[in-house]
Amino acid sequence: MALTDDAFLHACLRLHHAYPYDARVARLAIQALQRKGELRRAGELARRMSERLLAKGMGTQALGFVEIARKFLGDSPELDREAEMARLAVGEGGSAEVPHFELIEALSDEEAAAFLRRGSLVPAQKDEAVVREGERDRVFYLILSGEFDVMLANEARVGSLHAGEFFGEAACIYGLPRTASVVARTEAELLAFSEEAVQALAREFPLAGDYLKRVVDRRLIMTLTYQHPAFAEVPPGDRAWVADEAAIEDWREGETRMLSQMGDALW
Repeated sequence: MALTDDAFLHACLRLHHAYPYDARVARLAIQALQRKGELRRAGELARRMSERLLAKGMGTQALGFVEIARKFLGDSPELDREAEMARLAVGEGGSAEVPHFELIEALSDEEAAAFLRRGSLVPAQKDEAVVREGERDRVFYLILSGEFDVMLANEARVGSLHAGEFFGEAACIYGLPRTASVVARTEAELLAFSEEAVQALAREFPLAGDYLKRVVDRRLIMTLTYQHPAFAEVPPGDRAWVADEAAIEDWREGETRMLSQMGDALW
């Protein structure tokens, strides 16, 4: 069942808190506020967003949010000053790299909203295992608030996850059993998506699908470094380097490759 307007607004505001510089997430929150009739609040969010982006030298995007703020708040000397500063920043041409919600980067605002509305709000209690290693359920989770530990059956902690991050993609993309347990370190809230919703996202938006597959591959490799004896003495930082540098390659059944053709790579 699709999220209600109240639940969708709640999810968008949580994501905006996780990605305060992401223009698309901010626009989704503003549109959700507008839909609820909270026009003043929508305008104030747009104004704060313009200030935030301007501080990072992102003049073009800041100017866009000034105009959104005008739509809800009307003209004012304060917005005039912000618009002029944004135009100057555009002329300077500089901008900072800021965290953004890469999963929906390739989607339009309408498409991103449609995807998020397919989720369901799910609470998690402290110490609750939302997924368990080896299980075969097919649910994808987007964290709206709280913190999680990623644990293996050998009690190795292979990572942590925070608001704005996700897990469960390997089960939905590749049909794999859960490769690790994800345990809430704090009380938390998530958006849960069906396998069908995630596969539709990957199919209809190849950039989003490629991003999910890159995340799956990196996490599978990271898990391997905690399970294979060859990595037993490797420090955690170097294991992360292995996960970043290595790649998963498919071999067909019966396929043969000569060592002389495989170069100096480690397989």
